Amino acid sequence: MRAEEPQIATAKQVLQIARQHYGAGRMTEAASICRDVLDTDAGSFDALHLLGAIAHKDGNYDRAVKLIGRAIALSPDNPFFLNNLGEALRELNRPREAEQQYRRALALKADFAGAQNNLGNALKAQGRYDEAAASYQEAMRLDPAYTSARLNDALLHLLRSEYGPGFALYEQRYEGADPRHVSSARDLFDRMKDAPRWQGEPLAGKRLLVWTEQGLGDCVMMMRYLPLLKGRGAQRVMVYCAAPLVRLMRAMAGVDEVISQDEILTDGTFDRHCPLMSLPHLFETRLETVPREVPYVRVAADLRQTWAAKLEAVARPRVGLVWAGAKRTLTESRRSTRLQAFAPLLDAGGAHFVSLQKNEDARQLEYVKWPLFDAMDECGDLLETAALIEQLDLVISIDTSVAHLAGALGKPVWLLTRGDSAWQWLLGREDSPWYPTMRIFRQPPGGNWHDLMTDVAARFKTMSMHLPGIAP
Repeated sequence: MRAEEPQIATAKQVLQIARQHYGAGRMTEAASICRDVLDTDAGSFDALHLLGAIAHKDGNYDRAVKLIGRAIALSPDNPFFLNNLGEALRELNRPREAEQQYRRALALKADFAGAQNNLGNALKAQGRYDEAAASYQEAMRLDPAYTSARLNDALLHLLRSEYGPGFALYEQRYEGADPRHVSSARDLFDRMKDAPRWQGEPLAGKRLLVWTEQGLGDCVMMMRYLPLLKGRGAQRVMVYCAAPLVRLMRAMAGVDEVISQDEILTDGTFDRHCPLMSLPHLFETRLETVPREVPYVRVAADLRQTWAAKLEAVARPRVGLVWAGAKRTLTESRRSTRLQAFAPLLDAGGAHFVSLQKNEDARQLEYVKWPLFDAMDECGDLLETAALIEQLDLVISIDTSVAHLAGALGKPVWLLTRGDSAWQWLLGREDSPWYPTMRIFRQPPGGNWHDLMTDVAARFKTMSMHLPGIAP
């Protein structure tokens, strides 16, 4: 009997394998298959599109635009290609062009909830908030289970100071949410799902576990609620938090026990649990009822004295600087700048500057001639950083955990932010309902860091005569 001849896989079958690699995160294998397909069929729009999706995943958005654009030239009526081109353009901070692609996708597929949600994001980036809200609502109508649209709608409400509906909608951030929005905290939420969750009822005699989620800055912002839990009847308040927060949490009033998330929780040690970011909702927070008392973070006297000695040689007034934060997404990257952008401020004089910058971006100090005092290698956690901040007269920071920490300590802090700022800083305000000592400096529409720094330097010149104790 003659042996069967091996079947030759079609391009469609090969690309299906590439998609499986892509779905499993094996980008190198997926890209290799796509290139092999294109070697034999340069007109394979599916291969071009998948290569574009891989480039997007890798953060190479310019390449993604080119590749997906080539796929669309070959297959112009594919709404999914158009939507994904819009996503790459939006990552490149080109929201008007992204909007055009989402609208083209919706013209071809009117029930495309994903494109409708993404259209809302592009409209929001342009400051067209009413239209963005309408897009999110339409996305939710098209797909009631589409949690990403619900989360985006929540964040828009919060940005617009509509805390009632905003925090209520924000409670659904874990139910089927896009993992990108909740990151590793989703694993912790899943581990807690069988344990009783606190829903705001009286806690009479109960042991409550509060666990942290999201960024360190958000955690510092919401720590203000922890001292209020005993007033709800909690017998014991336990906090399960990221390691850099442990000692800071232990110094909080009303906190009985703090456990690092590097450790495994013991079963039966708590009666109810609650994510930290749910506390504003459970306390029915509105703009006028935000707990505003500062400082709510405190540094022990011995640690304060240690850092006073470290900075003894740095004359007053002392101004701390932060120029870069986490860069997990391009949006986060745009909130950062480079130390050189602070040149107008540093050249203004009138103060002695102290670095509060951590991680790789701190290496920029090696390439400038400015005499910034730098002891951040000695700040192993946020409590040490808080002790350093206490020795300063003013903190000037981009949107990072340090800005939150300075505000929580009641220190004067100038926050520098782009026009598309996070919901915490609301719209168009120079002050913050969360931090009475904060002043917000925003880039104008179409502005840049140089324009903002020039404005900050001019304000600093007029205020530096009042340092120490500079007014917010």
